[in-house]
Amino acid sequence: MINPALHENSATKAEPQYWLFAIGLLAFVPVIQGLITWSYSGQLSGQQVLIRMFSLVTICAEIILLLLAERAGFSYSKTLKSLPKTVQIVLGSWLLFAALAYVIKPDYPVISGFALLRYILQGVSLAVLVHLVSSAKTYADQKWFTVLSLGGAVYCALLGTFAITVPDPKTFPWEFSMPSATSIRHIGNYLAILALAPVTLLLTSKKPRIWPYALCFGFLTMSIAWTGSRAAWLGLLVAVIAGCIFVRSNVSADRFKLLGLGLFLGTAASAALPNPTASFGILRFWSSIQPGVEMSSGRIELWTSSFTEIMKQPWIGHGAGRFANNMGEIYNYDLDNPHNFLFQYIYDWGLLGGAAGLMLLAFLGRAIFRRRNKDAVVVFSAVSGFSLLIFVGLLEGMLYHPMKMMLVTLLIAPIFQTRPKQADA
Repeated sequence: MINPALHENSATKAEPQYWLFAIGLLAFVPVIQGLITWSYSGQLSGQQVLIRMFSLVTICAEIILLLLAERAGFSYSKTLKSLPKTVQIVLGSWLLFAALAYVIKPDYPVISGFALLRYILQGVSLAVLVHLVSSAKTYADQKWFTVLSLGGAVYCALLGTFAITVPDPKTFPWEFSMPSATSIRHIGNYLAILALAPVTLLLTSKKPRIWPYALCFGFLTMSIAWTGSRAAWLGLLVAVIAGCIFVRSNVSADRFKLLGLGLFLGTAASAALPNPTASFGILRFWSSIQPGVEMSSGRIELWTSSFTEIMKQPWIGHGAGRFANNMGEIYNYDLDNPHNFLFQYIYDWGLLGGAAGLMLLAFLGRAIFRRRNKDAVVVFSAVSGFSLLIFVGLLEGMLYHPMKMMLVTLLIAPIFQTRPKQADA
């Protein structure tokens, strides 16, 4: 006679772990892109430039995710019907105005169309990840965030290896030619997002051994401070505080002290690292608040110019992906977004389409904050990830670059899982 328990365990082991493949692939996208865009000369090939400009590694990873979803039984129509009617209407409105902006302003059709595709892929990818974690019997929050933490640690190690092996560091264009991103500030944002994974486990995990997460967090914090990205460093602080407010009854004082110690030691250790240029390192924070220094790094002027251009086409907008070419021709800016998602959405899709896009973002935030009765691990991750997205998005292009949005999606997706509560295996 067959033992039902043994039969059930056998079925569980035989189940394809699509969710584990998904997190394993997406968590290492920064590492993969870093390896592909590795160049000691600082001069990237045409293929490497295209990979960075269009975030092709992220797009390919998300397409693989969609193909995986088909094998895992994901249904686009059922997922769409499961959304509240209000969300369906706003989503349809956004798609309508985004399409109108694309058709009415046919400049740079390939760039604009690809930018619009990236936004759509982000939404679909979130839905797919929710399906994968909800339908898998083997899914475990602990493993999900451990893999994401590992991806961050390996990425830091990759950047460190590159920094100490550059043949001629004095002439290397550090700020714009580090592997993986188009500028060192983007790298800081990647690291800040990835740092929330070990923070989540450090504060909320029920496992007794938490020192690996504290070590990983300190390592990532050191790397963030080394990049000199003020928005990323401050955004990480805001995100951690927001997450702790929501799970305060589950966070012990000892673990919070350990978190603070990791943040302090990691940031302090960055001061001992060699800074390739004055735009790197924790000392950049101090120099930016000295008398006579413009703290906004040109953002006020950029936002003013963006507002001026918005008012030239306020209702329909200029179309996604057209900011770089348009502002380059008019103002000679070498930027692909206005460094503020409010201006960005309205510039791309006009007041109506931009408002629809912002409403979708607000719906996502409301859905996250209303799920405070979920396990502390997924609540902290989602709340802190969304808070980081909004805070940094007001200062930089967080909601424009696919890799950043994709990494935040990994922090948010588990809170929407519909599977019954189970202890992590």
